[in-house]
Amino acid sequence: MAGDTETSVSGMLFADDIVGMLFADDFVGMSDTPEGLQLQIDAAKKFTDKWRLSANVQKSAVMVCNENKEGQVEHR
Repeated sequence: MAGDTETSVSGMLFADDIVGMLFADDFVGMSDTPEGLQLQIDAAKKFTDKWRLSANVQKSAVMVCNENKEGQVEHR
């Protein structure tokens, strides 16, 4: 995906412009919002479709780090 997506993806900035990480066949996306994370997931899907790759959904996960201990966190 590095340099291969046509649009920028919303996410959290680490260093100057890193919004996700790629290594071998792994991808990590990070965002402050569910919408930003969905944009990254959509970009990963577009990339896998373009290169005829598949993602192992059983090895995929979403982790939410939330300082608001009172607020409900939705997940699936």
